[in-house]
Amino acid sequence: MKLAAPSTAVRNRSCKPMCARPDGNAWTVPVGLQVAKVVKLGPLPVRFALAGQYMVVNPREFGQKWNIQLVIAPVLPKLVRGNLLEPDSLQFGMPKHPPAP
Repeated sequence: MKLAAPSTAVRNRSCKPMCARPDGNAWTVPVGLQVAKVVKLGPLPVRFALAGQYMVVNPREFGQKWNIQLVIAPVLPKLVRGNLLEPDSLQFGMPKHPPAP
């Protein structure tokens, strides 16, 4: 005798109806805000950012409701210069400074 698998509705009973999928997985819809500022610490520019997200649609049992992020990241120089629509104008690598007189 073969037993049938439980229906999706039973497996996802804790999930809001709009986030249930037929394969038993669920999804999350975040809405968030981020504030960032770049400051120079010595010669290196550093980006500081604070972000928060609220999950409007989320699985209740195992999904997160809030997310807060703190980012501290060095800002590196642009390594690809030129117009992407004009491949001949592209230059790669660190910018070459002319020799000092």
